[in-house]
Amino acid sequence: MFNLTRRVFGIGLLAATVAVSSGATAQELKQFSIGYQKTGLPVIARQQQVIEKALEDKGVTVKWVEFTAGPPLVEALNVGAIDVGWTGDAPPIFGQSAGANIVYAAALPSNGEGEAIFVKPASPIQSVADLKGKRVGVGKGTSAHNLLVAALEKAGIPFDQITPVYLSPADAAAAFASDQIDAWTVWDPFFAIAETRYQPRVLARSSEVLKVNTYFLANKDFAKAHPETVTQRYQPWARRRNGPTRTATRWPRRCMR
Repeated sequence: MFNLTRRVFGIGLLAATVAVSSGATAQELKQFSIGYQKTGLPVIARQQQVIEKALEDKGVTVKWVEFTAGPPLVEALNVGAIDVGWTGDAPPIFGQSAGANIVYAAALPSNGEGEAIFVKPASPIQSVADLKGKRVGVGKGTSAHNLLVAALEKAGIPFDQITPVYLSPADAAAAFASDQIDAWTVWDPFFAIAETRYQPRVLARSSEVLKVNTYFLANKDFAKAHPETVTQRYQPWARRRNGPTRTATRWPRRCMR
């Protein structure tokens, strides 16, 4: 598994097969389906058509499929609805525990600033310890869920002493706005929007609690079938741009889950 740098990520979207299938026989590829979320480097790659340009001479079309969170993206990988995708740390773990047909292709370190547990500025909650007995909105099986569990453990609060409210980011945003939940644990861009809208009190960020990576994943069958998608295109570009692909660097503060 590669440790990607920020600068090589664009073509690195094609790295799904390098680590797992360099010896496989490529099958003809007509469409490359990529799962992504609303923020981070995949959005930039899509806007700049980096992948489309890399595959143009092969006659391969690129399909981008948007997801609101990592767990449904991993499930789409599992059933082959998409070929590759990028998520935070927790979704592939839950997927693996359920036998998901996925492989890790690359890892990108995150500085953990783009994910947090927070409350409104007028809330009496001052710390993670104060979440005891409170309703906390979070996406089940997401990296934010992982952050919440770890932050509570660090504060000495058993998870069963809060009331987790499992919501999608959009539903959690509405619940937070209407005070149906006392706190919210989420990633960017939802965290960034809440920062602008509410100037919230941040109780904990991932950077303060966890060492996390974000992961580039592939459907295992796709990874075995299409090694040429990467081996002819990813490595030369990476060498020109940034040297060895195992050199890991931090990327901008916002990260994807």
